[in-house]
Amino acid sequence: MNIDWAFIGGLLSLKDPMQLRRYVISVDDGMLNSVEAREAFKKIKGYYDETGKIAPVQLVVADQAMLKGTDGIDAKFAAVRLRRRRAFHDMADPLSQAEAAREKGDILASVGPLERAAAIARSATPMAIVKSMTEDLDKLKKLYGDAKDGVTGIPFPWQALNLMTMGMHPETLTYFVGRPWSGKTFVIILIARHAWINGHRVLIISPEMSREEIQERFFTISAGVSYPLTVRGALGDLAEQKYFETMDAMHGSDGLFIVDDRLDPKDLEMAIMDCDPALVAVDSAYKIKAGRGSRLERSPAVVEWLIDDVAKRFKIAVAASTQFGRSAEKKKSYTLDTIGFTDVIGQDAHNVFGLTQTEDMKADGILGISPLKVRRMALLFEKEMVKINWNLEMGIFDEIEQESFKDEEYKEEESDLPF
Repeated sequence: MNIDWAFIGGLLSLKDPMQLRRYVISVDDGMLNSVEAREAFKKIKGYYDETGKIAPVQLVVADQAMLKGTDGIDAKFAAVRLRRRRAFHDMADPLSQAEAAREKGDILASVGPLERAAAIARSATPMAIVKSMTEDLDKLKKLYGDAKDGVTGIPFPWQALNLMTMGMHPETLTYFVGRPWSGKTFVIILIARHAWINGHRVLIISPEMSREEIQERFFTISAGVSYPLTVRGALGDLAEQKYFETMDAMHGSDGLFIVDDRLDPKDLEMAIMDCDPALVAVDSAYKIKAGRGSRLERSPAVVEWLIDDVAKRFKIAVAASTQFGRSAEKKKSYTLDTIGFTDVIGQDAHNVFGLTQTEDMKADGILGISPLKVRRMALLFEKEMVKINWNLEMGIFDEIEQESFKDEEYKEEESDLPF
């Protein structure tokens, strides 16, 4: 489909001239590559300026064949893609400047170009549509009814996180942030596996590790055998039998997919369309490329925008891991401010959890998951750390029960409400 003519066809199919007005104001004809399409758009704008109406098709397009295949195209859909195409084109120069500065070892000089690229990326987000706050309330009622009936989003493996968030819902992005060796990959695999065994289709994206490395972790978790001994090929006879029997039992099962490549945006979209997942689990999200070609820097700000955009457009939940910056280690502070490279994760993500494991916690086999941001806070909490067993030797990763996260603690009476 030619996106230029899809946009023209979408405009001409509008019924309300007021709908056309927003495109006349906000879309620059320079976003259209085709000279003929630019001329057609100018005619549409000119006719609207003179009459306040939508131009007849025959007045705008002499050759009706140009509109072939555009029936039913939504003008907003086409306009958003025009904006994205322009954004990727405009991002090329600042990203190349950032890459050149990085190759020279001048990291500070790369900051400005990367910030300009991130600003361009944000400019490509869909145009807002004004809606009434007091109409179309059926979805809101259903949201409450689902919660009342115990229907939540895709569940986490740990109940405390479910109580905080009500699960992972479509169009939401949840980040797990930690330093290297903090368990980020295992956390993402545990979440993907739990979603899958609860009946959800899952796509795992691993731009850093191979499929075999992800499978190795997945099947040691599923079999409940030692991961270190599996890596060394040193499982005991019974554990080895259990490991292979688990693989054989799951062989050919549907609904769980993996891509072990450094995807760019187009590859990411194609992978999602191929397997139609409810959840995309991304390990090492910072490794995803912002675009094709070595000159396109993997700007974390741009990558985060791409992942968030995918969640919203495909109406899926995304769980992803990324790193805390070095400043977190220096300050011994794990907050939104110390997430590596950029603060856009804190701004755009629905939920952000920090992974923590002190030396004492390592000795005790405990991993801490701290809520740094929960947008739809289902519980009132004081950012209390959720502690889980972290036993790679025995494949045990269950939650350590804490009083503050028991359901009954949060059954409020009317007198407890703050209004």
